[in-house]
Amino acid sequence: MEGKEPGMNPHKMVFGFGRRICPGKLLADASLFISCAMVLAVFNISKYSENGVVSETNTEHTAGTVSHPSPFKCAIKPRSEKVLELIHAGLE
Repeated sequence: MEGKEPGMNPHKMVFGFGRRICPGKLLADASLFISCAMVLAVFNISKYSENGVVSETNTEHTAGTVSHPSPFKCAIKPRSEKVLELIHAGLE
């Protein structure tokens, strides 16, 4: 990427910068990290399979001001029976 300037880091832009930085930035970052870590710790996430045929993951994104992945199918299964018990206990 010689001769090309890197683009703005969107992570810095959404929370502001300098004297007007969002006071909840650290809390938001930590909360998102903890949520993602908990999901990855207790669930196996894999490609969706129906009748033994594995479907390819859709890698398209939506266009616009807020871009996000297009809907796709995946298999989300608890890693153990103990995890399943904890999930059910949390729902009560």
